[in-house]
Amino acid sequence: GVARFTDLSINIAQPAYRLLYSTGLLGAIQGADFAVSVGEPSLLKLSSPAHEALFAAVGGSAFASQPVLAVIDLGGNILVDYTPDPPRYINASLVNSTTYGPHALLSGRSKVQVINGRATFTDLAIDLAGWAELTFAFSSTSTYTANVTVLPGAPYALVVQDDAAGGYAALPFAAQPTVRVVDRAGNAAAGAPNTTVAASILPAVPSFTDVAKPGGSPWSTSGLSNGRARAFSVEGRQYLARVDAREE
Repeated sequence: GVARFTDLSINIAQPAYRLLYSTGLLGAIQGADFAVSVGEPSLLKLSSPAHEALFAAVGGSAFASQPVLAVIDLGGNILVDYTPDPPRYINASLVNSTTYGPHALLSGRSKVQVINGRATFTDLAIDLAGWAELTFAFSSTSTYTANVTVLPGAPYALVVQDDAAGGYAALPFAAQPTVRVVDRAGNAAAGAPNTTVAASILPAVPSFTDVAKPGGSPWSTSGLSNGRARAFSVEGRQYLARVDAREE
């Protein structure tokens, strides 16, 4: 006449539970109060934002909502009193990515200390637009993986993709230029199709000519600084490079 239970468990920790035992024939009785405590650190979960899609990732900019990872026990309880000494950390890494260019890079502080059961990241960012898989690791067996979609950012700069190549007067260039409108990370910027890029002619670039060093030994200067000829000295005497601005 003994009913012996062997594998009962409760996943949520709290200070007072009471079990009710019943049969259809004899009614029900209650047991004594007992507590269920938080277990050992075992797993990770995303504590904030509520869902990984809320990371709101834009190429080259820190996530609008930064991830907060919580250390939990096997029942899913956050270890709110867990601040280990010596410190332990959660590491973020970019495991896999499918981007619209080369492989993406994760930037920001990717190693964060666990304090009161949580690790709060503050400045994580992924440079290239596309899809990325982020993994947060507390140990070799305690990890959490989040899938993040990285969107192109707002127009930020112009980049010359293809330079113009010369041709004949009054005829189209042999090779026409291509200019890209990019965001901070070099992605094709959001809204770029509505951007107008104008081309204009710059003045001819000056070039230095050789200058004779005292004693007749010729030598040459290099470069132009802020559109001005560069000064130099030879054997204690000051000279100024002669500039020959000419059309090619």
